[in-house]
Amino acid sequence: MIWLAFYLHILFFLVLLFVTNFKKNYFNPVYFLIYANYFYFFILWILWYFVDETYIFKYQVGYYTTILFGFVMGSLYFKLIFNKYFSFLYNTFNKVIPTSYIENISLEKIFLMFLFLFLILLIFQYITFNTLNPIEVLIQIESKRQLGVEYQGIIPYIKKPIHLLMDLLFCFIVYKSLLYKKYKYIYISLVLFIYLAIAFGSKSAVVMPLFYLAIIKHNFLKPIPLRKIIFFSIFVLLFIVIFQLIRLGLFEEINYKGILHTLVGRINMELYLTKYFNEGFNIDYPNSLKHFFLYFIPRNILNEIGIDKPIPFGLEFTRYLTHRPDIYMTVAGGGIGEWIHDYSIFDSMNIVYFSIILGGFFSVLINLFLAEFLRYTLYYNNITKFFTVLIFIHIGTLFEFGFSYTVGTFETLFSLIFLIYFTNIIKIFYIRGKE
Repeated sequence: MIWLAFYLHILFFLVLLFVTNFKKNYFNPVYFLIYANYFYFFILWILWYFVDETYIFKYQVGYYTTILFGFVMGSLYFKLIFNKYFSFLYNTFNKVIPTSYIENISLEKIFLMFLFLFLILLIFQYITFNTLNPIEVLIQIESKRQLGVEYQGIIPYIKKPIHLLMDLLFCFIVYKSLLYKKYKYIYISLVLFIYLAIAFGSKSAVVMPLFYLAIIKHNFLKPIPLRKIIFFSIFVLLFIVIFQLIRLGLFEEINYKGILHTLVGRINMELYLTKYFNEGFNIDYPNSLKHFFLYFIPRNILNEIGIDKPIPFGLEFTRYLTHRPDIYMTVAGGGIGEWIHDYSIFDSMNIVYFSIILGGFFSVLINLFLAEFLRYTLYYNNITKFFTVLIFIHIGTLFEFGFSYTVGTFETLFSLIFLIYFTNIIKIFYIRGKE
């Protein structure tokens, strides 16, 4: 059976390459992330054999055949049916995303804005953690999470919008720096981004600026050959692993088994799902629904008026399976796990597999729509819109659209759109003041 799954995996990937026109679109941001995720999880799927041989036979066959089946179904549906309505959806979505006045600001002024936002985060970081050493900040955050303590400072509320705006500014810095060959601004911005990423323990935040840089160069200036992209991808993958090993080395001893667990850690949701099936479907289902409607209200505000904010599904799921009601760490793969949770009330393994197929189906529709949207923005030279969607997709839209998990995903998009409108309003007042 495991060999059947292996061959199906290869077959589905070939279908994916055909549907997405790999030769032409190999570095389309969405398609590239889909290809990268596919290979990444396939490598991890093989490595799990060395971590737990029985695990492969117990669950991975069913998981991957169903999720890939849903993925291929979504690809074919988009190609044959969904495309008919694409123009209408594109025009509707296009009207929602504004054009930013930042496009017309000089590189130097954009960089000063970027630096100003960095200093704001730096100040709040020092106020909260009493240190500017990013490693010490990481140790404090991780230690408190493992002890079940959640930070109640102001940083969680200001970090995301500021970081999103910095992402947007960084894209413009890269674009204008490459255009005018002023590379020093890219180098300085990269260093500042990596500093923040290390401090707050985000591997993706370390890597994504490099991804933005490569994508912008490929799409707006000079296409990057496929061989260089493959080499760059391998380098990034190793960088993520090394960063994770360093991070774990701060808290526990690293050995051969630990290294393998580090490599396969991104699919630990599947391991916990196996345990979930064995222990039964005993999570309080309505919690996901409550969290859906209370997501945008800070927990401390609700506590002051006597309302206990429900925890998100990923955290609830982790606490249930680890028997640790105090922790604030979540296992990977929250979106697909939540799809399973939304259907698990039927207490049927077949329904769970069906939910995975639906998760893959709807996720691929959204991803392919975003891929086509980016192609149109390039054609019409809508730079701001391209950067907005580029930042949106980097948070991992692939298979991340569970019922309430969707809220956090689209929160990023709505926050970006709001930030663009907000900066435009400031610019309008600035112009009027000049007059």
